[in-house]
Amino acid sequence: MVKDNFELLVKNTKMDDVEFLFAGLYGSQNYGLGTKDSDIDIKAIYLLDLNSLIERREISRHTEQVVYKDLYSFIKCLKKPNINFLEILFSDYISINPNYRYWVERLLSRREDIARIDEIRLLKSIYGMSESKMKLINRDCDTNKLGKHVYYLMFLHNFIESFFINKKTFKESLTSEDIYSREEILSIKKSEEVVLYYAKQCYLLLNQKIKYIEENKLANSTDLEVSTFLDNMLGDIYRERLRYTLEWNI
Repeated sequence: MVKDNFELLVKNTKMDDVEFLFAGLYGSQNYGLGTKDSDIDIKAIYLLDLNSLIERREISRHTEQVVYKDLYSFIKCLKKPNINFLEILFSDYISINPNYRYWVERLLSRREDIARIDEIRLLKSIYGMSESKMKLINRDCDTNKLGKHVYYLMFLHNFIESFFINKKTFKESLTSEDIYSREEILSIKKSEEVVLYYAKQCYLLLNQKIKYIEENKLANSTDLEVSTFLDNMLGDIYRERLRYTLEWNI
């Protein structure tokens, strides 16, 4: 069902004015935390025409289920890492334009290195996510929606325990059960009876772990070699696009 819905969604994201490069699933299905009510959400990456690239125009828009990004903007997002962008490189559901398969697969071959390009900024982005979720928890404290926010704090706690402390791969960390079991997280996600006290405890425990990682310097700084690789990849793919354009017009 996920595969069919993913492929249909990708098919409907194609746009006439820019060239599709690849798309990947993001969200709870990547974490092993999807339910029958979970949406199928994707990030779709496109190539700008050369004039737009020169003028530094960007594609950055979204619908309810699709986030659209041009490759230049996507590379910038990978350099200031955020789980929600990195994870599409690790998804079991990726659709690639055959004309650029070599280049996208080359990008995917370095995905673990890319995930660790700047661990300090990745940790800071996770802190930012926890703050955003806590604002939503405080906003919805009198409703039955707390479980949908709290489960993500639990997922983030599992992730940082696995990735930063136990040094597991990014892929393993997405589905980690190092702190909370999958069953425990899913029960919270589906529950309509999560109390504010429990939500705040999950938030505090997560932030205590973030502080522990910072104080013990368990997150590494920028990997310049990987940053250079991404810059070169950007140039290589756009040169390939120029070649296809010239061949098409001859």
